[in-house]
Parts: sequence; C-alpha cells; structure tokens
Amino acid sequence: MLSCKFFILRASTNGDWGPSTIVGPNVTLPGSGHFMRTTTFLEYEFEQWNGDDLLEGEGCWVVSPKLARAISDSAISGAAAQPLVVNFSLNALALSDSDEMKYLSCFKRLVPTGFSLYNSKLEVLDWNGEDISIGVLVDFVPNTSKLWRGPIESPYTLFVSQKVMDLLLDETRFDIGGCSIDEVFLAEGDR
Repeated sequence: MLSCKFFILRASTNGDWGPSTIVGPNVTLPGSGHFMRTTTFLEYEFEQWNGDDLLEGEGCWVVSPKLARAISDSAISGAAAQPLVVNFSLNALALSDSDEMKYLSCFKRLVPTGFSLYNSKLEVLDWNGEDISIGVLVDFVPNTSKLWRGPIESPYTLFVSQKVMDLLLDETRFDIGGCSIDEVFLAEGDR
C-alpha cells in the first residue's frame, strides 16, 4: 500500500512549438491506446508570459531557470531539464521588454522520464515510482464537436508527488498561479 500524495498539473500555455521544432516518433501511451506526439528538438515560441515558472505546450513542459535549478539541486526524481530554443511571436515581442525576453530565453525544457496512469475519477492506477512523470488519463475521450472552441484536450498531464508540490508551492520562490492542480488518489484496491 502506498502512502504518497499525487497531483496532476495543467500548466499555463503561454506558447507552443516554434517552427524549428523537430517532431519525433509518436509514443503510444501505456494503458490507454492514445498516442503522444514527441519532439527530438524543441523550440518554444512564446505568445505571452503570465509570470509562471512552469509552462506547457503540446506534449512538452518548460520551466524557468530557477525552477530547473531547484529540481536539479533537490532529490526530485523522474525528470531532466534540457536546453531548448526560445522564440517570440510578434504579439509577445509587442508585450515584452528586453529584460523579460532575456530571462525567458533561459527557460529549459522539463522532460519526464516515465508514465503514471490515472482515470477520470482521479484515481492512481499505476505509478512509476518517480516524483515527476507524464500522467496518462486512461479513459480519456476527446471532444469531437466541431462547435468546441475550448483549449486543446489532451490525455496527458504532468504527474507529480507531494515532494514536487511542496517545492512548487513555495510562493517565495516560484509562481505557478496559472496552473490547474488536482489531487489524485489511490484506486480503492490500493488504499
């Protein structure tokens, strides 16, 4: 029986893949049959920035230099910070000053190394043992309505342990105000 707390994070989307991103092979998500598009090289193109230290795009997560350093310096397992190229849309160029753009250019790509499974009842079905992983919603059903104008839906999220949440919620160090956070629970048979 596990006694850990787990959370799924949906970070702010302040940009997405830039034109020089190199798309890698699709990865089939375990336990769901869905697939995730991957990248072998990421260019993150900012549309705006809300001040958050944790951001996401399609199948990717981006972190501020101070959050990348904190994860690297801690005993947090399951992810590595990798370099990326940062670019700015015309909209972002109009909204940002040079100091902010210089800071954003130092952001890193956060690459989780494994998968953890949960369902729409927010029950953990399988945990890979790492503090950070890609959370896979196994019973995900995409909205196929042509009238849907909401955010792009995805069966994957950032899945983190209590140790990561303790780090992220240190408001004196990090801002994750634009991040949606849900606690996930162990499935009934695992409690």
